[in-house]
Amino acid sequence: MEKEIAKNDKPAKPSGYIFKNNFMLAITLLGGPITAGYIIACNFKVFGDAENEKRTWIYTGVLCVAIMIALYLLRNQEKFPPFLIPIIYSAIANSYMRATQHQKIEDFIKAGGQTQPIGHIIVAIVGGIIAFIGVVFAFLMIVL
Repeated sequence: MEKEIAKNDKPAKPSGYIFKNNFMLAITLLGGPITAGYIIACNFKVFGDAENEKRTWIYTGVLCVAIMIALYLLRNQEKFPPFLIPIIYSAIANSYMRATQHQKIEDFIKAGGQTQPIGHIIVAIVGGIIAFIGVVFAFLMIVL
C-alpha cells in the first residue's frame, strides 16, 4: 500500500510560463533592449528571484541610456556601421540570460514547466519596440 502512494506522489509541476533562451538573440534583435530586459526579468519572476529581477531592470535602464548616448555620439560617424549596436546589445543580453538562467530554464522544463506561447513573444517584441521608440523620442527631446 505504501509503495502505491509513493508512486502516485509526483513533484508539483512548476507554475508560470518562462521564455526559453533558444530565440533570445533573435527576439532581442527584433524587439530591442527593453524586450530583452522584460524577457529576462519575467523568467526571474517565475523562478522567484526578486533580487535578480530588480537588477535586470536596472541593467536594462543603464543599457538603454548607454545606447542613446552611443547613438548620439556616433550620429555623424560615417565609418561606423549602425547595425553593430543592435548586435552588441543582443549579444550582451543573450550572454547574460545564458549565464544566469540557462540551468534554471532546463530544470524548469524538465520538471514539466511551460514556456511562453508564440503570441506572448510577439506581443513582447511589439511592446519592446514601442517602449524603445518612446525612450528614443524622450532622449531626442532632451538632447535637441
